Amino acid sequence: MKKLMAFTALLLALCTVFSMTACAAAEGADAVPAADYPEIVSIAPDASGFTVKWTAYPDAVKYRLFVRGASGWNRVGDTAATSLKHTGLKDQTAYIYTVRALDAQGKYMSSYLVKGWSSTFHAAPQLTSVAAYGNALKITWKTSPSVGCYRVYRKTGSGWVGLGFADGDSFVDSQVTSGSTYTYTVRAFADDYRTVISGYQAAGMSATFVPVPQITSVEARNTGVRITWGRFPGADRYRVFVKTASGWKRIGDTYNAYYDYQNPAIGVATTYTVRAMDDYGHYTSDFSREGMTHTALNTPNMLSVTNVCGGQTISWQKVSGAQLYRVYVRSGSSWVKLADTASLSYTAKDLKNNTAYSYTVRCVSADGKVFMSGFRNQGMTTTFYDAPKISSVVNERDGAHLTWNRIAGVSKYRVFMKVSGGWKKLADVSGTAYTHAAVQGTTYTYTVRALNAAGTYISAYLLPGTANLYQTAPLIRNVIPGEDGTIIAWSAFQGAENYRVYRRYLDTSGWSRVADVEGLSYTDTGAQAGVPCQYTLRCLDDAGNTTSDYYDDKLFYVDGVLADGEYNIKGYLVTFSKGKVTEGYVTAQDVIRIAQGEVGYQARNYRRCKYNEWYYGADVSGEEYHWCVVFLEWVFDQAGARDLLYENTAGAEFFGLGFYKRGRLLKSGFKVGDLLLLHWKDGESDYVPGFPKLNHCGIIIAVNDDGSYTTIEGNTGDNPNGEVVIKRRYPELISAACRPAYGFTTPAD
Repeated sequence: MKKLMAFTALLLALCTVFSMTACAAAEGADAVPAADYPEIVSIAPDASGFTVKWTAYPDAVKYRLFVRGASGWNRVGDTAATSLKHTGLKDQTAYIYTVRALDAQGKYMSSYLVKGWSSTFHAAPQLTSVAAYGNALKITWKTSPSVGCYRVYRKTGSGWVGLGFADGDSFVDSQVTSGSTYTYTVRAFADDYRTVISGYQAAGMSATFVPVPQITSVEARNTGVRITWGRFPGADRYRVFVKTASGWKRIGDTYNAYYDYQNPAIGVATTYTVRAMDDYGHYTSDFSREGMTHTALNTPNMLSVTNVCGGQTISWQKVSGAQLYRVYVRSGSSWVKLADTASLSYTAKDLKNNTAYSYTVRCVSADGKVFMSGFRNQGMTTTFYDAPKISSVVNERDGAHLTWNRIAGVSKYRVFMKVSGGWKKLADVSGTAYTHAAVQGTTYTYTVRALNAAGTYISAYLLPGTANLYQTAPLIRNVIPGEDGTIIAWSAFQGAENYRVYRRYLDTSGWSRVADVEGLSYTDTGAQAGVPCQYTLRCLDDAGNTTSDYYDDKLFYVDGVLADGEYNIKGYLVTFSKGKVTEGYVTAQDVIRIAQGEVGYQARNYRRCKYNEWYYGADVSGEEYHWCVVFLEWVFDQAGARDLLYENTAGAEFFGLGFYKRGRLLKSGFKVGDLLLLHWKDGESDYVPGFPKLNHCGIIIAVNDDGSYTTIEGNTGDNPNGEVVIKRRYPELISAACRPAYGFTTPAD
């Protein structure tokens, strides 16, 4: 009767909880009698056993949990709660449980499920290690054959967080930070990856993560090699190894992030690796199996430092196995790189006169990134005296007047004139000028050499010398408007029989002969009305041959009056002021003046500069933002002539390609205003057929007699981020030159 009443009460309670629709459905179905015993609802594992939970039984005061043994049901324990923990269980063992309800006198109030509820106990997986594994931590544990999979957890401030599942006995955690300590635990799951079948070790297992020390460089030094790597938090010291035929051999321990190995094999490729340790000598990191390989070479022996035209040539002995040499010059107490070269000599340029320079040489790898030998720290020293540079030869009434630069420390200079078979001494002078009694109409070639007080040469001399045709040019005295045309007048020039008048318009490339005149004036009736033009003169002999030079930089006139204002010239607008062009027509000198104004500008960290900001429209930075081409784009834009560069690009290859497509990429015959393209490595251009690689560029501001070119360049110089400097470039690095179509820039509407 009590069982029936209990069942009825339970049914009424359920009907009050569920909706009316649900109750109506229950009334229409066959009645299912409630179980006359507590029902086990879960058997949950933890590290020490099972926690068994069951349903409440009406009016029960407490419950008794049983586990089935070999001879029947064995009592586990009594509890007033609806759960009880069963400990002392065996790993991988099946346990069957059942529960009975008790009244206040401890008598059974219920029956029990005879077959019981079964679950297999799996002990918490035993962690065996947490150790560095490459640039991660590897967690390992003992596995059980009846476990489907395992889940790995990492401890955080708020508890254990699952990292992932593993079918085997290990898991790799790559989301770790150097110097941080991590604690892990593992739990067994069923094959469905959802059902927990074991507890876990609450204490877990901990380790501090230290990444694999990566060797950043192996550089040869005067007494061996220095192996360098990155330092990481959590590493107390490091052990360095060298690879042998039988494996890795320890060569030393250090608390530094580098190690100096004194006994490397010379000329033999040697591989090194590093492993971090704690202060007890236990490894706290993995190591790189591939390591870093380096071949140490003998230190080059210096042979000589010799003053030559424009610099000093350093020579050294060949080193067996060397592919590239790096030349250094001493700056204060440090050595500064000059260049890398595969030859056995190098000429240092841009030196200061009367200055002692010390040089040394070491071997580097073919890509220039690794030191392969040491260097002679004492170097080799020589005082530099440059060959005097003739700055001007002016044809004066009493001869050709030569001037050259003064060189500190030089007592006197010897002037030479080129003759058949060699150079003829003209004079020794203590100053920096000399007038040669030249013959009118004769071309002479001059050079100068520096001497010390004893009369010994202390400099080379410039070749091929400076050539000059001795003949002075007549000057135009006046240009005025006349009734029939423009009147040009000049003063008599000694030795001139007649004069030749020339005219030049802005849109032409040269002077046009207008007339030969016996007197000292000429009326130009053929000039285009309203169009700016220039005039110049040359002297003639009786036969009509020119006997003088002419002045090229002349003012512009319109109908005999200095050009002033805006003019439409062949569909282009050009502005003049007092006879000079100010806007609308760009010459090479216009662009060069803007570039000269930028000399000395330096980029900031990671190639941050105003030219890149202008080009990209944002403040960009990074090693990839080379700006030599961008600098030229900026200069031409400032001159109002960016269209002359054809391609909007920051790369030298595409820059040259734009000129190549238009037939304006030259291999020789370069002149002032051309844009010189250079290469740093041998090989053909990737985009421009028939040309060497195009790596760098600048604008030519002077063509030098020795075959070199003086340029203004961006993104070069001593600043590692680049600066705008004046350079002297020699043929061995020159690939080509772009020739902009200088001229009109502003079409009229």
